[in-house]
Amino acid sequence: MKREQWTDLWSLLLLLFGSIFMVAPFIWTISTSLKDRRNIFEIPPQWIPDPMTFGNYAKVWQESPLLHGFMNSLIIVVIVLTVGMLVSAMSAYAFGKFNFPYKGVLFMGLLGTMMIPYSVVMIPQYIGFSRLDWSIRCCRSSCPAYSVTSLSSSSSGSICRARCRRN
Repeated sequence: MKREQWTDLWSLLLLLFGSIFMVAPFIWTISTSLKDRRNIFEIPPQWIPDPMTFGNYAKVWQESPLLHGFMNSLIIVVIVLTVGMLVSAMSAYAFGKFNFPYKGVLFMGLLGTMMIPYSVVMIPQYIGFSRLDWSIRCCRSSCPAYSVTSLSSSSSGSICRARCRRN
């Protein structure tokens, strides 16, 4: 075999191993969800459950408010994405078409705030909402301030947050 073929073979084997390594936890999760409670911790573990039961899925749908949580998430996503797209489109149009004072400074500030990961903003945001006693209630999803602070990576969400802090 030629050297290029060996390189291709090793690359393929490495990719195959990596794929198995990444897909195995997902397959194990599905397999465990189909097991009976007493079969979950068997030694040696079984990848294919025997007996296979779908009762766990029915139990989850019956005993938890899964549909309610899905609808809450859907409402939050629609609100945040709609506001985010509108604000982003308007600010992108303003930055692209108009010349105004401090345009470069504002744009550099915008790019700088887009580099801040949401994990840095998440804890202070939670603390602020808990001080408002909104940490558990669903009213924060309909609050415009939540929509604005959730837009940390959108084009003018950061500018709006900085403006809100000044006022």
